[in-house]
Amino acid sequence: MKLNLLLLASFFALISQVSGQTATSQEQTNVSQSYDLEDDSQDKEFLIQVNPGTSRLIIRVQAELKSGSLEALIYHPEGRKDGQLSLVADGSEGKSKSSSHSINDKDQETKSKVKVKGRAKGNFEKQFSDPEPGTWTVKVKLTHAEGQLEMMAGQN
Repeated sequence: MKLNLLLLASFFALISQVSGQTATSQEQTNVSQSYDLEDDSQDKEFLIQVNPGTSRLIIRVQAELKSGSLEALIYHPEGRKDGQLSLVADGSEGKSKSSSHSINDKDQETKSKVKVKGRAKGNFEKQFSDPEPGTWTVKVKLTHAEGQLEMMAGQN
């Protein structure tokens, strides 16, 4: 839990730093959803409403699995895919795998992955300059997933 709070605080600090403006001269919106997964195979959606005139959108997905699999995809309002995080953990000793990659390299992206015994842990962060207005969606497909999932978005 302390790690999640630290990561969330770092994420919000990054949003402020990236904008290059003071807090008194900008409007900023931050939202997040967290899930404790227990043999979960129910897909999740994270909806982000972006208004006209938004200059920057940052979407971050982070997860740690003890077992099962997870695939997260970002969708623009018109339905175009942009970015992906895939994790697989089979729960056995030393046989976990994690990966992330970008479908569109136009905007800035940060990714990381860690392999540990029987677990998979990863995060994906994507920044969009002058994002299209509308409803952006992060769709997460879960298959017998056990662990934690957190999705965050910030915009100004």
